[in-house]
Amino acid sequence: MTTSSARPRRRSRILFIFGAIALGIAVLKDWVGCGVYFAPQPFYHQIVTPDVAGGLQRDHDAEGKITDLIAQYRRQLPVGLVDMDSLVYAVYRAPEGDILFIGGAVVNPAGMQATFRNSGQTPGGTVNAGYPGPGGGQGVCITVPVAGVPVPVPECGWVTDDSYGDLFPIPDSATPPAAPSVTELADLVRQMRSDLEKNT
Repeated sequence: MTTSSARPRRRSRILFIFGAIALGIAVLKDWVGCGVYFAPQPFYHQIVTPDVAGGLQRDHDAEGKITDLIAQYRRQLPVGLVDMDSLVYAVYRAPEGDILFIGGAVVNPAGMQATFRNSGQTPGGTVNAGYPGPGGGQGVCITVPVAGVPVPVPECGWVTDDSYGDLFPIPDSATPPAAPSVTELADLVRQMRSDLEKNT
């Protein structure tokens, strides 16, 4: 049974992770404002959040505890980057801990790729291209140093011309192994993607 003292600690980890993501998005706001423009396009991929993705069970109870943080994520995204009405999220139970997935339709794919990369280009962070699986597009994995967490937090995702998906852990504690490694998270992207992204 989870004690009440454990909940604030878990919530603080989520806040730190969202703060790291927000840092990359904040940097991107200047980049997007430099006149880069992508014309409206039809969406050929649809991002979905089934009850099971890649064999991992969805955790609806955990999702109910982070609605305010998802709202924060949405507020940080620059206008014109994604179709805000398309954004969806879900928490899945992985062997290494809970995994948060966020994805949707992309209006500016180059800008979305820059968001991932900028998030990892902080001091102590890393950026690596990754194979996103047979669905194509561009894959990227980053690690972000987060205050209070002894190991860099991994984040992996993919971007196509009209869609994106982003996976990152929600660690229960600051003690390793509280989250998957970047290699394990990249494997999860390839394992789960065919259930999270559908052709239309």
